[in-house]
Amino acid sequence: MPKPTLRIIWLGCLLLLIGFLLHVGIGSTFWYNPLAIVLEILRGPVGDNYTNNVIWNLRLPRACYCLFVGASLGVCGAALQTLFRNPLAEPYVVGASSGAAIGGALTLGLGLSEGLLIVVKPLAGFVTGLLTLLLVTRLSRRNGVIETPSLLLAGVVVSTMLSSLLSLIVLESGKDQGVLLRWLLGSMSTAFWWPVLLLAVSFFVGFSLLYRASRKLNALAVGEDTAASVGIDVHRLRNQILVIVTAMVAITVGPVGIIGFIGLVAPHIARSLVGVDLRKTLPLSAIAGSSLLLASDAIAQRGPQGTELPVGIVTAILGAPSLLILMRRR
Repeated sequence: MPKPTLRIIWLGCLLLLIGFLLHVGIGSTFWYNPLAIVLEILRGPVGDNYTNNVIWNLRLPRACYCLFVGASLGVCGAALQTLFRNPLAEPYVVGASSGAAIGGALTLGLGLSEGLLIVVKPLAGFVTGLLTLLLVTRLSRRNGVIETPSLLLAGVVVSTMLSSLLSLIVLESGKDQGVLLRWLLGSMSTAFWWPVLLLAVSFFVGFSLLYRASRKLNALAVGEDTAASVGIDVHRLRNQILVIVTAMVAITVGPVGIIGFIGLVAPHIARSLVGVDLRKTLPLSAIAGSSLLLASDAIAQRGPQGTELPVGIVTAILGAPSLLILMRRR
């Protein structure tokens, strides 16, 4: 990468580290000095038991959730926007998040996400999310080309239909309605350590695969004919990207629910800094996505009258105006 791009990425990593420490320090109740947190992390879980429990079992897992979920949504948004040649595409807008939530909600409602069966939720989310994304792209295709207005309209229609289905699942879930509804709105309150490993593996594997395909996606962004003329199998590439993105989205939806607009805003921030080359945009989209979700969750934890808001509500409040501005410019 050119030196200016590397400097921007390293600066982004530094700001992300600061945001991570501030998120852990702010919390939902009382403030910890970020420097003291660094020392606490370096020396391990020793000293005051209460402080250890708060930092190691509550705040650090939650911050790691934001780190990897935000990064995953950021790179998924960048990949989809390049794949569809559409700056408004992202997992939430095109229905992938809602589709993945259907599978997760069904497993929760049927009690299939306890103990060893907890792996069923991301698997079910992957299947339903992929089917939804394929349906949206099928509905938006005209004469072999995916049109921007049709993609947005199909995404809105399918997402609305799935939202109604999700509401039905919530109503039929009985005593677990509150838990299921909070999960659907996007929540980091149930963060614990082992899903952090799953989220980390999902992000690094998915990012590696998307970055390897970034040259082909750059060619596809120019046009399908251009990509085919240099020997790229467009149909196979599209299917590969859809599978990778859907798998990443399903794994992120499993622990935290639906979080919208991070995948829309983060790639735009990245492109405004380093241009449209996906090899540069992809890592910066991950950094921007993590930073945005850390900030949103910090706001969510400081809700009115000491309450905690679902982080999906905060990202929607912040992201919806961004979508309207982008659509206006478009």
